[in-house]
Amino acid sequence: MVSAKEIRHEWYVVDASNQVLGRLATRIATVLAGKHRPHSGYPGGLREKRAREVQARHPERLIEEAVKGMLGKSKLGRKQIRKLKVYKGVSHPHDAQKPKALAPVKRTVVPRSAPPRSTEAI
Repeated sequence: MVSAKEIRHEWYVVDASNQVLGRLATRIATVLAGKHRPHSGYPGGLREKRAREVQARHPERLIEEAVKGMLGKSKLGRKQIRKLKVYKGVSHPHDAQKPKALAPVKRTVVPRSAPPRSTEAI
């Protein structure tokens, strides 16, 4: 088991431009939950505002809510969402923490093959 002293907390910077919101939120939620590390120790209302309206007024809130929805609905999920800091634009006040860039997940596209044809006559 990993002790609290051995855990290293890292900071990440995510560039959300030209990325799909759901995939981005999934990636961020995975990192906040600690699932991106091997053996992390963790176990497995109606909204009336449209995403377009929220993005126009508060673009950071759109990402926050998407990630929050993908985290657990317990004390642990609430603790994990507090670690998320979202800022509009490129600048942020966390240069002292030396954040790393969080790379998006690389998708591999597997081509679908056609079902095998029978050459026998019925």
